[in-house]
Amino acid sequence: MLPSELIFKKKISKMNIDKKSTIIAYSNPDLLGSARVWWMFKYFGHNKIYILNGGLQKWKNENKPLTKKTTLIKKSKFNTNIKKEWLATYSQIKKNILVKNKIILDARNSERFKGLMSEPRKSLRKGNIPNSKNIFWKEILKLNHTFKSKKEIIKIFKKNNIKNKNIITTCGSGVSACILSLSLYYSMDIIAPVYDGSWSEYGRYK
Repeated sequence: MLPSELIFKKKISKMNIDKKSTIIAYSNPDLLGSARVWWMFKYFGHNKIYILNGGLQKWKNENKPLTKKTTLIKKSKFNTNIKKEWLATYSQIKKNILVKNKIILDARNSERFKGLMSEPRKSLRKGNIPNSKNIFWKEILKLNHTFKSKKEIIKIFKKNNIKNKNIITTCGSGVSACILSLSLYYSMDIIAPVYDGSWSEYGRYK
């Protein structure tokens, strides 16, 4: 789902965002959208990108200021500096399936991971990438859609025997995997590339 470098530059330049900009992404009701935006900016080389923990719903619950006005923006020039270490491809997944020191971490729920339920997208097989591990993305979050503490997140990864830094995250379509990559970066400063094709790509092939 990742847009091309040209499309990303054009879209972001229309938002008056440049290399000096500090970006705070938020979504509603959970953090899926903002985590995906965070990851895309990381991939295209913009480091000053953060997410609003808890999203718009928590902001509302705390009676923080809101507006119905549309912010007027000017065009800018956004330059990309692609960081390939944030992205994993199908060919890389195939190469790393049997590599002992590489972990492929799936963010789908356990029923989908184990192939006990049908995939929401047609023509996809059930199951998971061989030798991959599973941590459902919601395990990383509290009920109010905020991230658990660093200690709690590290404990979850250790419990699932995620001990080294060679991790690729995956999911159904490359969105919830960004939650795992963000949590690894937040808790242990680990850059875990997202397999953008995820199961919607891998599950098509025999």
